[in-house]
Order: sequence, then structure tokens, then C-alpha cells
Amino acid sequence: MEVEVTDKKAFIEMREKLFTLNRNLSAVRQRIQITEKDKQRSAITIKELDNLPPQTRTYKAIGKMFLLKPSKELSDELKLEIKEDDETMQTLVVGISSFFFK
Repeated sequence: MEVEVTDKKAFIEMREKLFTLNRNLSAVRQRIQITEKDKQRSAITIKELDNLPPQTRTYKAIGKMFLLKPSKELSDELKLEIKEDDETMQTLVVGISSFFFK
């Protein structure tokens, strides 16, 4: 009788831990997808900025406001964002692997 109770408690604990890990894994996967989309959007924008003539007026959206910025400066900012997205994705992938290889 006592063994069944301890087995049942252990099963409940493991099930709760599994649910928690699955929830965390889903959150990390979702974050990776969002980061990947941001990275792709930045890459497409850089490609389009490179095709523009140098004298073209370009604007950066900041909330509800648009700020006039040189296209070179916008391109540099987007390249930095891509680099940060890569680092974020690396961190998230390491986080996922730590779920499975503890």
C-alpha cells in the first residue's frame, strides 16, 4: 500500500514536471520563430535599402513617429539587429538543449 502511494506521488511530480517543461519548450520555440521572422524582415529591408539611390529620403518608424535617417545609418542599425537576433537564437537553442540534456 505504501509503495503505491509513493509511486503515485512520484508519477504526479513527474507529470507536473513534464507539463512545465513542455510549456517552457513551447515558449522558447515561439520566441525562436519570432526572432527568425524579425531577422528575415531586417534582411529584406537591408536588401531594399541597398537598391535605393543615395539621395533617397528614408525614415525610421519610432512608435507613431517617423524619424528621417540616412539609408546607410538605417542599414547599419538593421545589421546590428540581425547580429543581436543571431545571438538571441543561439541562447534560445542552448536553452532548448539544456531541457533535454540535463
